[in-house]
Amino acid sequence: MLSTDPDMLDFIDDPQDDADSPLPASQGPWDVLVVDDDPAVLTVTNLVLKDVTFDGRAIALTGASSASEARTLLAEKEYAVLLLDVVMETEHAGLDLVRHMRDVMHNRRTRIIVRTGQPGSAPQERVVHEYDINDYREKTSLTAHSLESSVVAALREYRHIRELEEARAALSAERAVSRAVLDAMPSAVVVCDTEGRVQYWNNEASKLSGLSPDEALGFPFEDIAPALQLEAALLQAGLRTTTPLRQARHASRHGRHTTYRDVVFYPAATAEGRQLVVRIDDVTDRVRMESLMLQTEKMLSLGGLAAGMAHEINNPLASIAFCSEALENRLAPLLGSGEAADAKVVRNYLRMIQEEAFRCKTIT
Repeated sequence: MLSTDPDMLDFIDDPQDDADSPLPASQGPWDVLVVDDDPAVLTVTNLVLKDVTFDGRAIALTGASSASEARTLLAEKEYAVLLLDVVMETEHAGLDLVRHMRDVMHNRRTRIIVRTGQPGSAPQERVVHEYDINDYREKTSLTAHSLESSVVAALREYRHIRELEEARAALSAERAVSRAVLDAMPSAVVVCDTEGRVQYWNNEASKLSGLSPDEALGFPFEDIAPALQLEAALLQAGLRTTTPLRQARHASRHGRHTTYRDVVFYPAATAEGRQLVVRIDDVTDRVRMESLMLQTEKMLSLGGLAAGMAHEINNPLASIAFCSEALENRLAPLLGSGEAADAKVVRNYLRMIQEEAFRCKTIT
């Protein structure tokens, strides 16, 4: 049984070292469950721990006289520490409760301190190796000081576990937000490790390549780059780069069609080491639209040039038509003379000139 020597209980009036940085009172006390079929053990445990604080929080003890009662209490809420007897309803009731907590309830956070008055029924070496417990104490040698030390150490472990879980949850939430943002991007985004293996593959990369994340993650990017229509030489240059590398309008042919990609490689240093972020944009439609606009501008320029040329041609054509008509009028008096035959030939030539001049005007 726990020692009740008054000299061993004097320490409970000393200020606690761990109370220097109190947490907000809204967190409430630490919940500690004491499971023992000996009422005296429950009483002494309460006496030792009633004034103990850790991180500015008191300890709230809850007692249970059997493993079955403890199962009910454990199902209702989580306790930071469990002080557990071994022999109660059965010879291994306490150890069976440990199995139930860890394997059935999947409670890995609660720190379990086994206290037994019959070490022969549960030898320390066997219990520590076969059961997921955090401390083993024999009641006959357990002092008030050692009990408090064990409980405070267990509370510290429990706090660290909760802090790690909260940090992991926050990191997971941040990653989920980052993934949602990347999945919403119109660009294909691929993240590779230092060996070129795919670590991240967003939705647009799946659409562009036809490969799901499960088909891409963990595989060498070089093996699946053809699905993104990237040449191996470009990929190798990107994997070696230490500064952002951009390849604009990277063209690739498949069949009769040509596609264009804007590819940017961003080297990044992370906690996991150097990584490479690859951003790929399909700019085929944009390139085709720009080409169409360029052709349209060329046609407009050619039309303006043709209009100007037509104006420049029309002026001499008009002069030719006018002069040939004037010559024809001048030849009219000669038609009645002996030179009439020659005059008719000349007049026919002049009319041919006029007709061709008018035809050229209609063309321009």
